[in-house]
Amino acid sequence: DGTFRPEALVTREQFAKMLVGALNLPNTSKTFVYSDVLPGSWYEQYVFVVNESGLMKGMGNEKFGTGLTLIRQDLAVIADRIITEGFLQKKFENVGSSEAFSDINSVSEYAKATSNFGS
Repeated sequence: DGTFRPEALVTREQFAKMLVGALNLPNTSKTFVYSDVLPGSWYEQYVFVVNESGLMKGMGNEKFGTGLTLIRQDLAVIADRIITEGFLQKKFENVGSSEAFSDINSVSEYAKATSNFGS
């Protein structure tokens, strides 16, 4: 919706979009069926990409976990995959600037200083 909401929880599909943008992951032509990923939804392609890359998988029972909050253990697993599978060796590109978020003033200064939010 055009906001950053630094205090908000992050859903699995929102984080999938963040990963695709931050790591500049290529689109995939492969598709699969998770019963909780709605065809044509804003997040469908992001889920396909992170699934294909191996960064995020489903949660069993043919579900991705759409709408569920990303929890610390999930983040730890994803961070490990990013490091061990060589995603950090890929070229990072500027994924946006502070002007991209209408609520950028609510982002802490330390976060702006160490990320693309300050660019």
